[in-house]
Amino acid sequence: MRAHILQIYRGMDPHTREMVRGSATAFLLKLLGAGATFLLYVLIGRMLGADGAGVYFQALALVTVAAVLARVGLDQVVVRHVAALAAGEDWGFRGGIYRQ
Repeated sequence: MRAHILQIYRGMDPHTREMVRGSATAFLLKLLGAGATFLLYVLIGRMLGADGAGVYFQALALVTVAAVLARVGLDQVVVRHVAALAAGEDWGFRGGIYRQ
């Protein structure tokens, strides 16, 4: 099985190989992040108890919702405008947006 997968991998063009390698790396990092988050939540639950952990997770949920509402699509607007400025080669203004 492993030899078959390696044969398929070696038969790919370099760009596809780079994409597969990057995707596998991102997947593993996401998996490690999920595991670390789970361990952190277990640790919080044991250190704070049920009541304290409940307060912590409610506060975390409140802050997360507030952050989503505060952005109100601003990140998408910035991407759109920076792309338009880059197409027009207005590099100075684009740098100002980046610094802000």
